[in-house]
Amino acid sequence: MSIEFLKEIGISEFLDILFMSVLIYSVLVWFKRTKATFVLTGIIIIGLVYLFARMFNLVLTTFVLQAFFAVILVAIIVIFQEELRQLFGKVPEKLRQLFEDIPHKIRSFFERLPIWGINNDLENQRTTSSIHREIEIVARTLIDLARERTGALVVIPGKDIIIRYLDGGVDLNGEISEPLLKSLFDKHSIGHDGAVIIEKGRISKFSCHLP
Repeated sequence: MSIEFLKEIGISEFLDILFMSVLIYSVLVWFKRTKATFVLTGIIIIGLVYLFARMFNLVLTTFVLQAFFAVILVAIIVIFQEELRQLFGKVPEKLRQLFEDIPHKIRSFFERLPIWGINNDLENQRTTSSIHREIEIVARTLIDLARERTGALVVIPGKDIIIRYLDGGVDLNGEISEPLLKSLFDKHSIGHDGAVIIEKGRISKFSCHLP
């Protein structure tokens, strides 16, 4: 039965499943990053009640919950319109970055295969070492800039999504280094008036304006 079902899945069905999986995953991640997990929890609970009502043919409850879902959809759009605007505004950029990163990720995957499961401790040590080195570079650079009385604003995001707070900015994705940071904050640089965003050990953006 299951084998026959798999044989009936064509390209269109596969793309349909893939699209819905990505959509559901994106919605869950978005709810988590926007600190609206409680909203998602409430929707899931009401959805379970709705399924229960449909199962036992509770006509009035089903009708009310259907109307409620229509209202809650509009409410989510109104309440989170800024986050939604920024989310959909970043979709083309994220897709471009995804396709650009695929060759690099494939290459990195095969480069790590020979030591997979053998040097995990060493890999963790290298990661910790690189983090400490990056912190030292940023700290040393900021101390030098403060001594020179040069303004500098560096943002290192935590778990909260940072995109919704940014206005403008230029994508960089550069390696953290003292010369690069100093050049970005140099008063003669075009992009010095703004914040530098450091994410995942890289300088992701510069000249960003914050509220």
